[in-house]
Amino acid sequence: MLTFAQPMALWAFVALALPVIAHMAYRQVTNRYLFPSLRFIKPARIPRTGRKTPTDWLLLLARVMLFAVLACLFADPYWKEPSPPDATKVGRETIIALDLSPSMSGWAGLSEAKKRIDGLLEKIEGQIGYVGFGAGILAEVAPTEEVGLVRSAIANATTGYGSGNPQTGIDRAAKLFSTGADERHLVILSDFQRS
Repeated sequence: MLTFAQPMALWAFVALALPVIAHMAYRQVTNRYLFPSLRFIKPARIPRTGRKTPTDWLLLLARVMLFAVLACLFADPYWKEPSPPDATKVGRETIIALDLSPSMSGWAGLSEAKKRIDGLLEKIEGQIGYVGFGAGILAEVAPTEEVGLVRSAIANATTGYGSGNPQTGIDRAAKLFSTGADERHLVILSDFQRS
């Protein structure tokens, strides 16, 4: 299927009117001269208003085609293969990424994050997954309908050693999402400190 990366550029097709207007606007108006020996000849009706229809049809067609090709090229067309219907549609997926770096252990940060996750698990619809990250990935549960697996993984989560790196959790969560998901949501609970 042909699609366009820049569909707003198709407004350039309005420019197709420019060559037509240029061909219609070309005027060769005749001038009237009085000459004494022609006074007995009746004046002919010579059009003095210019042309009302386009001339040079082949040249006009070439110019219109040039503008059409330019408009299509500006729209950046590409061929997109239609995706086969996926029998494994899963609907909505949510992955909870929990920071397990040492900085979360102070000021009851981890216990507060676990309480918030418990509240979220009651509200989230669809499949739920979990990623626990610190300096690397410490625990994970792929998106599943079984909320109990996610609850137990979060309940058993403890802070690790080494500085926290949220990017590792985000990268791993992105890989855990299935290709058949209609909606993908990532919830990150972290203090975003590197200690």
